[in-house]
Amino acid sequence: DQLHAKEVKNALFLQRVVRGHSGRLLAEIFRIDEERKMKELRSAICIQCAYRSHKGREIFAVESALKEMKYKARPLYAMLQAQENKLVDITLMSSGLEESMKLAETDLIELEKELSLIKNSKLKYWDSDRITGAPQRYLTKLLKVRLQEQHKEAQLSFENLKDEIAKCQVRKREISRQIRNINRELIPLTIGVSEKTKRDRSERIRTEVRKL
Repeated sequence: DQLHAKEVKNALFLQRVVRGHSGRLLAEIFRIDEERKMKELRSAICIQCAYRSHKGREIFAVESALKEMKYKARPLYAMLQAQENKLVDITLMSSGLEESMKLAETDLIELEKELSLIKNSKLKYWDSDRITGAPQRYLTKLLKVRLQEQHKEAQLSFENLKDEIAKCQVRKREISRQIRNINRELIPLTIGVSEKTKRDRSERIRTEVRKL
C-alpha cells in the first residue's frame, strides 16, 4: 500500500511537471507568434505610410510639372482650341447643308415626277402650285417650259449643295489632321512630363535608399 501510494504521488508529480513545462512552452510559442504578428503589422503600417507619402509627393510633383509645362505650352493649347472651334463650326455647317440637300433632293424628285406627267399629257390646261406656291391653272405648254426652267435651277442648286458638302468634308479632315498633329506635340508635354517626373522621383528614392 505504501509503495502504491508512493507511485501515485510520483506519477502526479511527473504529470504536474510535464503539464507545467508544456504550458510554459505553449505560452512561449504563443508569445513569440504574437510578437511576430505585431512586428509584421508594424512593418506593413510603416510600408503603407511610406508608400502613401511617396504617392502624395509624387502627385504633387507631377501636378507642379504639368502646371509649369502647360504654361509653356500655351500657344499649342490656343491653337488646339481654335482648331476645335473651327471643327465644331464646320460640322454644324455641314449638317445644315446635308439637311438642305435632302430637302432639295426630295423637291427635285417631286418636280421630275410632275414634269414627266406634263410631258406625257395631251391636256390643254394643267393645275400646279409650282410657280406661285398656290394651286393655279396654266397652259400646259407654258407650264412645261416654266417647270423645265425650275428643274434646271433645282438641279444646279442640288449639285452646288453636293459640292459645298464635299468641300466641308475635306475641310473637316484637314482640321482633324491638324488637331491630331497638335495633340501629338502635346503628348511629350503632358503624358511625357508625367512619366518622366515619376521615373526621376523613383530613381532618386532608389539612389537615396542604396546610400543607407
